[in-house]
Amino acid sequence: MAGTSTLPESEISLNDLMLDDSNPRFAQLYTGKSQDDIISYLLDEEDARDLAKTILNNGSFRQDKKLWVLKQRNGKYLVKDGNRRCAAVKALQNPKKYGLSKPLVFTTLPVIIYDNESLLNEHIQTEHTSASKKNWSRIAKALEIQRLARTRASRTDMHNIDSDFASLLKVANFYEKAVVIGKDKIRELLRNSGERGNKLIIFERMFGIANECGYTFGKMDSYYTLVISDYKKFNTYVKNIVDYLYNHPETTYNDVNKKNDQLDFLTRISATSKKASAPKPGTAPRGTNQSQLSTSTSPGTSTIKGSVKNKPKFKRKDIPPQVKKIMDELYSLNANKYSNSKATMTRIVLELALKYVTENSKYNGKDTMDKSQYFLSVFPPQSGSYTNATALKNKFAKVIRNTGIKKSLEGIDWEKQNQAIHNYHKGVTPSDSTQWCNDLIDILEFILDDEVELLKNLDISKLQ
Repeated sequence: MAGTSTLPESEISLNDLMLDDSNPRFAQLYTGKSQDDIISYLLDEEDARDLAKTILNNGSFRQDKKLWVLKQRNGKYLVKDGNRRCAAVKALQNPKKYGLSKPLVFTTLPVIIYDNESLLNEHIQTEHTSASKKNWSRIAKALEIQRLARTRASRTDMHNIDSDFASLLKVANFYEKAVVIGKDKIRELLRNSGERGNKLIIFERMFGIANECGYTFGKMDSYYTLVISDYKKFNTYVKNIVDYLYNHPETTYNDVNKKNDQLDFLTRISATSKKASAPKPGTAPRGTNQSQLSTSTSPGTSTIKGSVKNKPKFKRKDIPPQVKKIMDELYSLNANKYSNSKATMTRIVLELALKYVTENSKYNGKDTMDKSQYFLSVFPPQSGSYTNATALKNKFAKVIRNTGIKKSLEGIDWEKQNQAIHNYHKGVTPSDSTQWCNDLIDILEFILDDEVELLKNLDISKLQ
């Protein structure tokens, strides 16, 4: 591998090696909150258990399989390549806890240390060719193909990972929207193991009646973008199918093989959901008042923590009135009459939110984020210079700890909004502008959370 010979090689204490919970191979299905949870996940889902047995049988860790790590400001080292091998070794230190036969004690592991994340990512990309990714799980391959599509990679690059890359793009695009609603339950259903796992094929079969569930897929030239035509119907469908499969793990793809099967299944999960949620005669669900019972939900909303919202709610106390006014205007614009304006404003609102927060959040108690070295290229010190909005979005995404929000922010492509701004021939559909607007709800609520809570969810070590 070119360039690694000049990088420092070392033996690092096992206790100082941190598994990477944002690793693209498993981050979207990982549901835990600790290093122990990641170890358990990798043992059961990514064949790290077999690696542990191999290491135990060999009695050693192969020196030619050094971990690639990124040095952290807190003195720890983040494992960027070799998470499964590192997890296997960590599990062997406490075999009973992880269902292994006996221990094999390690105090250190061989590593190659990087302090340049861009160089490390470049080397990882070179090392992990498309051929090596063919052994990934179907959902992992889907998310990798989606990443390639968003970088405008060729069809050949996507085909090299899986010949059925079109279907996998649909899987990834559906999952990206559905996981916001189904959260950890859907992650468990899409895993390859466990009582409730191996349900991905059921979700795929149900693509056959997507229209009945409130969504459609675009064409290949849009990389099969998922378009939500009816948000209320889509949210209800995802919640119903996730809850049903979670509570009926015996369900298989044979139940939804044909269109009639799919329609019957849709009716069944809807009926089951209504039966489970129906209050006793003459009563209302706990916490429900009469005004809530008479309120209907309109299409074009975002489901957050079990409730339905059609605009974000902010906890940040000191947002300037002029910023609030523009945000309110975005969510009150009629998408059918002003689709281009609404699409254009999604970019303006996100830029304003990001700029406001970075200029008004003190990451170390005294300096605001925009004054950090990390954001120097975004906020040039020269008088009269403009903020680099794209760089701000991309750099802010990298410090977010929440994987779902990080992916959502990284996945925003401003090209269509740019076309709407600069080329009146490029019309934006009402459904596009509505979807972009509602896709921002979770992101804006995260960015404009209470300052203390926001900083807890950012990796501020990058800002030093």
